[in-house]
Amino acid sequence: MEELNSIALIGRTDRECQRIQQILEGSHLPIQYLEEKEDMRKGHVVIIPSYLSKGLEFDAVLLVCMEEPYKQVDLDIKLLYVSMTRPMHRLYLYGKDPSDFLLNETAGTVLTGSVDGET
Repeated sequence: MEELNSIALIGRTDRECQRIQQILEGSHLPIQYLEEKEDMRKGHVVIIPSYLSKGLEFDAVLLVCMEEPYKQVDLDIKLLYVSMTRPMHRLYLYGKDPSDFLLNETAGTVLTGSVDGET
């Protein structure tokens, strides 16, 4: 079983992350609400909004969507993609419904792409 040294809870917005922080304040976990241009503290569970997570990596990520689901718009799709690619080992999704993470939108869809202009 791999060791998970860095864990992040990623929320869609600051408001979502503040709610996560309120919930975890009563726990005995060392938590850090990571803000822009702030260094991560070793051994802390990081709470971070999706728009600040680009370029960061964690052993495990819990993508949290309690009240503000992602929408089928370019910005949300990009934020969701960035958030889902932050974990090195484990990704967990926590929400009320799969559609919170646009999972229903892609079910059964065939993705196409091109390489060197060919489709």
